Amino acid sequence: MRLWVLLPVCLIAPAGLILYGFTAERNLHWIGYFAGVAMTDFVSYFYFSFVLAYAVDSMTANTAEMLIAMNLGKQAISFGMGIYLLDWILEHGYAKIIGGAFCAVLAVNNLAVLIFLPFGKKIRSGLYNSWLGALHKKTSKGVEVA
Repeated sequence: MRLWVLLPVCLIAPAGLILYGFTAERNLHWIGYFAGVAMTDFVSYFYFSFVLAYAVDSMTANTAEMLIAMNLGKQAISFGMGIYLLDWILEHGYAKIIGGAFCAVLAVNNLAVLIFLPFGKKIRSGLYNSWLGALHKKTSKGVEVA
């Protein structure tokens, strides 16, 4: 039920990156920068918070491992996309890199919710019954919250 709230905001962050990229490319008014960053940051916080709640509800026994994996993945993507950012912008321009390449990566990430809406329960059940689920059953401890 938590995933449905992500649908309306799926495209706001990519639109914010497009707005920011074209504002920087054409050196437009500062409000374009502000609106682009505000749109992208709002959705980033919104998405992470709701996906985190979904993940914690889905994998309660392995919350610590899941949080570590989510944060490592998020930081690896940020590092990988940011390490040569200035070189890419100088070579291709703001609109192509920020409004094009980064926007495409973000849109694919955000639209992954469309996979979990119809198939999320089957994916969780399949993982529970897999070798990975069996491995976690051996290592996980029951967590009680008062």
